[in-house]
Amino acid sequence: VECGASKIVPVLSERCVVRLDKKGAAKKAERWQRIAHEAAKQCGRGIIPEIGELLTYKEAVAEASKADIPLFCYEGERSTTLSEALGGKAKDSTVSIIVGSEGGFSADEAKYAHDRGMISVGLGKRILRCETASSFALACICYAFEL
Repeated sequence: VECGASKIVPVLSERCVVRLDKKGAAKKAERWQRIAHEAAKQCGRGIIPEIGELLTYKEAVAEASKADIPLFCYEGERSTTLSEALGGKAKDSTVSIIVGSEGGFSADEAKYAHDRGMISVGLGKRILRCETASSFALACICYAFEL
Protein backbone atom coordinates (compact mmCIF):
# COMPACT_ATOMS: atom_id res chain seq x y z
CA VAL A 1 0.00 0.00 0.00
CA GLU A 2 2.68 2.49 1.04
CA CYS A 3 4.71 1.81 -2.12
CA GLY A 4 1.85 2.48 -4.55
CA ALA A 5 0.10 -0.82 -5.30
CA SER A 6 -3.37 -0.29 -6.75
CA LYS A 7 -4.51 -3.90 -6.48
CA ILE A 8 -3.33 -6.87 -4.41
CA VAL A 9 -4.40 -10.36 -5.47
CA PRO A 10 -3.85 -13.62 -3.56
CA VAL A 11 -2.72 -16.46 -5.83
CA LEU A 12 -2.60 -20.24 -5.44
CA SER A 13 0.65 -21.45 -6.96
CA GLU A 14 2.08 -24.96 -7.00
CA ARG A 15 4.23 -24.61 -3.88
CA CYS A 16 1.88 -22.54 -1.69
CA VAL A 17 1.96 -23.80 1.87
CA VAL A 18 -1.32 -22.16 2.88
CA ARG A 19 -4.23 -23.50 0.83
CA LEU A 20 -7.31 -21.29 0.97
CA ASP A 21 -10.60 -22.08 -0.66
CA LYS A 22 -12.75 -19.32 -2.19
CA LYS A 23 -14.84 -18.97 1.00
CA GLY A 24 -11.82 -18.77 3.30
CA ALA A 25 -10.10 -16.35 0.95
CA ALA A 26 -13.16 -14.09 0.83
CA LYS A 27 -13.19 -13.86 4.62
CA LYS A 28 -9.47 -13.04 4.72
CA ALA A 29 -9.93 -10.51 1.87
CA GLU A 30 -12.33 -8.52 4.05
CA ARG A 31 -9.66 -8.28 6.73
CA TRP A 32 -6.94 -7.46 4.16
CA GLN A 33 -9.16 -4.71 2.70
CA ARG A 34 -9.50 -3.11 6.15
CA ILE A 35 -5.72 -3.29 6.57
CA ALA A 36 -5.19 -1.69 3.14
CA HIS A 37 -7.62 1.10 4.07
CA GLU A 38 -5.81 1.80 7.35
CA ALA A 39 -2.38 1.67 5.69
CA ALA A 40 -3.52 4.14 3.02
CA LYS A 41 -4.81 6.50 5.73
CA GLN A 42 -1.63 6.20 7.77
CA CYS A 43 0.69 7.00 4.84
CA GLY A 44 -1.51 9.80 3.45
CA ARG A 45 -2.41 7.97 0.28
CA GLY A 46 -5.67 8.95 -1.43
CA ILE A 47 -6.03 5.66 -3.30
CA ILE A 48 -7.03 2.56 -1.36
CA PRO A 49 -5.78 -0.57 -3.14
CA GLU A 50 -8.39 -3.15 -4.08
CA ILE A 51 -7.93 -6.62 -2.62
CA GLY A 52 -8.81 -8.99 -5.46
CA GLU A 53 -10.39 -12.38 -5.19
CA LEU A 54 -8.27 -15.52 -4.89
CA LEU A 55 -6.98 -16.61 -8.30
CA THR A 56 -5.40 -19.78 -9.57
CA TYR A 57 -1.88 -19.41 -10.88
CA LYS A 58 -3.03 -19.55 -14.51
CA GLU A 59 -5.74 -16.93 -13.87
CA ALA A 60 -3.18 -14.66 -12.22
CA VAL A 61 -0.74 -14.95 -15.12
CA ALA A 62 -3.52 -14.23 -17.63
CA GLU A 63 -4.51 -11.10 -15.69
CA ALA A 64 -0.97 -9.89 -14.96
CA SER A 65 0.24 -10.36 -18.54
CA LYS A 66 -2.18 -7.60 -19.67
CA ALA A 67 0.01 -4.87 -18.11
CA ASP A 68 2.45 -2.80 -20.17
CA ILE A 69 5.25 -4.21 -18.00
CA PRO A 70 4.26 -7.67 -16.70
CA LEU A 71 6.94 -8.72 -14.21
CA PHE A 72 7.45 -12.26 -12.95
CA CYS A 73 9.83 -12.20 -9.97
CA TYR A 74 11.70 -15.49 -10.10
CA GLU A 75 14.57 -16.61 -7.91
CA GLY A 76 15.88 -18.73 -10.80
CA GLU A 77 16.26 -15.75 -13.14
CA ARG A 78 19.93 -14.98 -13.70
CA SER A 79 19.96 -12.87 -16.87
CA THR A 80 17.37 -10.08 -16.50
CA THR A 81 17.33 -7.74 -13.53
CA LEU A 82 14.38 -5.66 -12.41
CA SER A 83 16.33 -2.53 -13.32
CA GLU A 84 16.87 -3.79 -16.87
CA ALA A 85 13.19 -4.69 -17.28
CA LEU A 86 12.14 -1.19 -16.18
CA GLY A 87 14.81 0.70 -18.12
CA GLY A 88 13.55 3.07 -20.79
CA LYS A 89 9.87 2.42 -20.10
CA ALA A 90 7.34 5.23 -20.04
CA LYS A 91 6.59 6.52 -16.57
CA ASP A 92 2.85 6.09 -17.16
CA SER A 93 3.19 2.38 -18.00
CA THR A 94 1.04 -0.09 -16.13
CA VAL A 95 3.07 -2.60 -14.13
CA SER A 96 2.04 -5.96 -12.72
CA ILE A 97 4.17 -8.06 -10.39
CA ILE A 98 3.85 -11.74 -9.59
CA VAL A 99 5.77 -12.79 -6.49
CA GLY A 100 5.98 -16.34 -5.23
CA SER A 101 4.94 -17.89 -1.99
CA GLU A 102 7.24 -19.45 0.62
CA GLY A 103 8.33 -22.23 -1.73
CA GLY A 104 8.93 -20.02 -4.74
CA PHE A 105 7.89 -21.03 -8.23
CA SER A 106 8.52 -24.31 -10.01
CA ALA A 107 10.40 -24.34 -13.31
CA ASP A 108 7.11 -25.25 -15.04
CA GLU A 109 5.39 -22.20 -13.54
CA ALA A 110 8.25 -19.96 -14.66
CA LYS A 111 8.05 -21.35 -18.20
CA TYR A 112 4.27 -20.92 -18.24
CA ALA A 113 4.59 -17.25 -17.26
CA HIS A 114 7.35 -16.62 -19.81
CA ASP A 115 5.36 -18.31 -22.58
CA ARG A 116 2.46 -15.92 -21.87
CA GLY A 117 4.51 -12.75 -22.11
CA MET A 118 5.61 -12.20 -18.53
CA ILE A 119 9.10 -10.71 -18.11
CA SER A 120 11.08 -12.92 -15.76
CA VAL A 121 13.27 -10.81 -13.46
CA GLY A 122 15.64 -11.47 -10.62
CA LEU A 123 15.56 -9.31 -7.49
CA GLY A 124 19.26 -9.40 -6.71
CA LYS A 125 21.80 -11.87 -5.40
CA ARG A 126 19.75 -12.97 -2.40
CA ILE A 127 16.48 -14.87 -2.38
CA LEU A 128 13.97 -12.64 -0.64
CA ARG A 129 11.25 -13.87 1.69
CA CYS A 130 7.73 -13.74 0.26
CA GLU A 131 6.85 -11.12 2.89
CA THR A 132 9.49 -8.71 1.59
CA ALA A 133 9.84 -9.50 -2.12
CA SER A 134 6.73 -7.57 -3.19
CA SER A 135 7.65 -4.53 -1.07
CA PHE A 136 11.18 -4.63 -2.45
CA ALA A 137 9.95 -4.80 -6.06
CA LEU A 138 7.43 -2.00 -5.49
CA ALA A 139 10.06 0.20 -3.85
CA CYS A 140 12.34 -0.32 -6.86
CA ILE A 141 9.50 0.59 -9.23
CA CYS A 142 8.76 3.73 -7.18
CA TYR A 143 12.40 4.68 -7.37
CA ALA A 144 12.52 4.11 -11.15
CA PHE A 145 9.27 5.87 -11.99
CA GLU A 146 8.53 8.40 -9.25
CA LEU A 147 11.86 9.86 -8.12
